[in-house]
Amino acid sequence: RYEKISIKDGWLYMAKPMKLDLSAIAKGFGVDELVKFLEYQGHQNLLVEIGGEVRSRGKKEDGSLWRVGIEGPSEKLGSKLVKIITLNNFSMATSGSYRNYLKLGDRVFNHTINPKTGAPIEHKTISVSVLHTYCADADAWATALMSMGAEKGLELANRNDLMAYFQVLNGKEIQKIGTKAFNKFIKKPSQGR
Repeated sequence: RYEKISIKDGWLYMAKPMKLDLSAIAKGFGVDELVKFLEYQGHQNLLVEIGGEVRSRGKKEDGSLWRVGIEGPSEKLGSKLVKIITLNNFSMATSGSYRNYLKLGDRVFNHTINPKTGAPIEHKTISVSVLHTYCADADAWATALMSMGAEKGLELANRNDLMAYFQVLNGKEIQKIGTKAFNKFIKKPSQGR
C-alpha cells in the first residue's frame, strides 16, 4: 500500500519489500522519452504513439497539425471515433475499461484498480482521455480520473483546470462529458473539434 512508501533525498524507501507496478504511466513516460530522443536527433515534426498514448511535435508533411481520435466502445476495436482532437505540440492519453477486462461467467472485472480497496473499479465511467503538455502526466491523470469515476473525477479535473473527456455508460447510452478546460481547448480554431 502507498502508505508504506516514501521518498527522501531522491531515494525511494519501503517499509517492507514489495512490488511496484508503474504501468499506469509507463507508456506515457516512454512516449515523452522517445520524443526527447527524436528531437535530440534533429527531428522537429513528429507524432509518437505507444499503446494509445500520443504526443505531437510540429506539423505533418503537408503543413497541417496532427489529428488523433478518441475511441468509443464498439464491437470492432478502432471502428468508432467519438471525438477528433487536433494536437498542436500536445499529448493525449486515455484510460478505459472497454478494451482490457476479465469476464468470469456473467461478471465483468475492470482492469483499473480502486487504490482504496485494491479491487477492480465498479462504476459506470468507461473511458477518460486527458490532454496535457507531457504524455506521462496525461497518462497518470487519465488513470487516476478513471479510477475515481466521472462524479469525483470531473470535480477534481475541473478544480485542477485539466483538459479531460469522460465517457460514461448511462443505461444503454454513452454520455460524453468534457471538463471546462477541455471544452475551451477544442473550441480554439487551431485545436481539436
